[in-house]
Amino acid sequence: MLENNGQSGSLTGSGVGNNEGPGGGEFFGKDNWFFIDHIAHAEVTNGALTYIPGYREVITSAFDPIENVYQSGG
Repeated sequence: MLENNGQSGSLTGSGVGNNEGPGGGEFFGKDNWFFIDHIAHAEVTNGALTYIPGYREVITSAFDPIENVYQSGG
């Protein structure tokens, strides 16, 4: 099922109404990386993720740039 405005079936994600996904929101939101007082990079996840039923966490791959100083993958 494709998400719509941060919702998938009866579940609601963290990006409702953020204008970054289908229908005006995204299910997995709030993945900006802040450095001091501003967003250093938006959308830090690489796309792969897994969810294990019964747990409240999601595992994903990401990178963490700091204004072109540090860059790591996975």
